[in-house]
Amino acid sequence: MTFIGFLRASKLGLTNYWRNRWLSAAATLTVTLMLFTVSVFAVQSVVIYRTTEALKQKIELIIFFSDFATDDQIQALRQVLANRIDVRSVTYVSKEQAYQIFKSRPGSTQVKDLVTPENNPLPRSLEIQATDPAYLAAISQLLTASDYQPLILSKSDQDAAQRQLIQNLTDTARLSRRNGLVLSGIFFLIAVLMVFNTARIVIHAREDEIEIMRLVGSTAGFIRWPFIIEGVLYGVLGSLFATGMLWLFLANDLVTATPLASITGLLSGDMLSFFKQYLWLIIISQLLIGGLVSVAATVAAIRQRVKL
Repeated sequence: MTFIGFLRASKLGLTNYWRNRWLSAAATLTVTLMLFTVSVFAVQSVVIYRTTEALKQKIELIIFFSDFATDDQIQALRQVLANRIDVRSVTYVSKEQAYQIFKSRPGSTQVKDLVTPENNPLPRSLEIQATDPAYLAAISQLLTASDYQPLILSKSDQDAAQRQLIQNLTDTARLSRRNGLVLSGIFFLIAVLMVFNTARIVIHAREDEIEIMRLVGSTAGFIRWPFIIEGVLYGVLGSLFATGMLWLFLANDLVTATPLASITGLLSGDMLSFFKQYLWLIIISQLLIGGLVSVAATVAAIRQRVKL
């Protein structure tokens, strides 16, 4: 097909989209709902994953050492821990560094003045980050060995709440993915069937026109392309509407009122930030998905109904 022929076919497709506007609106709406559902759960899954990974990076085990422990003993233990495959990093904090950290934290000046570089009771410590927070229990168990007990003053155990939050996020992410796949699959099937049947109805209504075009010598491409252009419009307009709906959904914090999508509302702001940061990627992805689904369903209907 020549470029001029393609332009004419495109114009005819736009005309037919408007001529069958109620059917076209129904098909476009179905594609919009499919893309909106996919987008909500996709954005939520990515944000939950990022939040979980960020929390994992912050969970650590801190070992405080007795003043009787020598620097050589502490460094030897540090090397033992660093050689473990389940340990990401081991950071040594000296008494001087502990003093600087203590001074930088908010608190009563009177209390802070009690600690000076000359009179510094703050212990040395090792800050241990595991490759996965689940390994911290095994690392902590290692430190109960008789060789290390005399050196250790205490161990921090302040990560229980963070571990519980990570577990809650992980469970929510699993539930969100399952709900998202089910709902997205349902809307996907509805969208495919809607576009397919819309194309079949339009083709059936224009059978006489198609026959006349065939008799006057129109090419197969010129006859098919107007229907394909209509399918492209379903996908393009559906993706644009879905993007607008997604923005309204997140900007108005409606995610906190949706049981299937909400995780107690804590991540709604992060989801909106993610949407703004990756707006063009979201739009392009929706255009590709919506366009491919609509065109594929339209082509299937053309193959079934248009005999050239």
